[in-house]
Amino acid sequence: MRRYIPPKCDYTIHNNGILTDGSVHGKVTGTMMGGILGCSPFQTPFRVACDVLGLCREDISDKPAVKAGQMLESKIISYLDGRYCDHGIFMPAEQIFEAREGDHDQWPSDFDDPLFAGHLDGMVMSPTGENFVLEIKTTANLRSWENGVPEYYWWQVALYNQFTVKQERAYVAVAMLTQEEQAHPEDWTPNDDTVVLYMPEIDPEKVARGIEEVMNWYHTYIDNDRTPQMDPKDPRDADMYAYLLSLTNSKDAMASLLDTYGVLEREVRMAHAMIKDKEVALDDMKARLKEWMDIHGVDTIASLDGRYEATLTSTVKKSIDPKLLEKDGIDPTPYTVEKPVQTFRLKQI
Repeated sequence: MRRYIPPKCDYTIHNNGILTDGSVHGKVTGTMMGGILGCSPFQTPFRVACDVLGLCREDISDKPAVKAGQMLESKIISYLDGRYCDHGIFMPAEQIFEAREGDHDQWPSDFDDPLFAGHLDGMVMSPTGENFVLEIKTTANLRSWENGVPEYYWWQVALYNQFTVKQERAYVAVAMLTQEEQAHPEDWTPNDDTVVLYMPEIDPEKVARGIEEVMNWYHTYIDNDRTPQMDPKDPRDADMYAYLLSLTNSKDAMASLLDTYGVLEREVRMAHAMIKDKEVALDDMKARLKEWMDIHGVDTIASLDGRYEATLTSTVKKSIDPKLLEKDGIDPTPYTVEKPVQTFRLKQI
């Protein structure tokens, strides 16, 4: 279920679109360009307008992919700086612009323009003295990068390039992470197999046409305090529209929703009670399987019907004894202790 940042302005629903009180007029960022131009899998013109007008935006701050990207950005740039030193110096944004603290969306733009804004991930300073925009992305969807930088990301880089260095190419690095690595990014390592560096060309005429189209869109909708009509067939639009529509419900309507919640909550509680004994039985079976495999030295068992498999692996975990560290406080290496650890997994094949 999507989560949204609540409205910062008053609004009314009108003809599958929304009118606002005009109290909020934000700027178009690089990530919004593809949404306005119709090439983004994440954004639409309606969703972008809702964001710029202060109506709402999807809250993605808790998504593993977003957290992993934030955590790994400096690590990736450091890797690029060593791996591609012949291209120049790869510098993170914090070494170029002023220190940026707090909420990402409250940071001042890295360039000054009345309609456009953005935050660069970094820059590449070439041996010849030229500067190039550097953008860092992480993904678990390798297929979307097979033909180079996806168009919606290209527009982001092209916008930043237009308002900063105005070069004919840029640098985009994508880090490949599995879903498990996104959940535990501290275990991920950058190398030639996990990081790909692209150098997309920037066509200034194409950029100029795109910026003009986005400016016309802004003057048509944002300057008039309204959104485009949402597309009821597009679940991205329909979900956000339904959220905003629900906030206009009466108190009686919300009281009715509370009634529905009560009915569903009771059904869920009864269902949990019915399966509690089965959950206990499952835990007992797993414990018996693990104990038997440990005693008999068996590392794999497949079910008779071939649908399930249980594995038991043993590894050695190293740790530092804090008491020895407190005693000597010099080199912790001699005080590393090894502890055997067993990992038991039962999965459906």
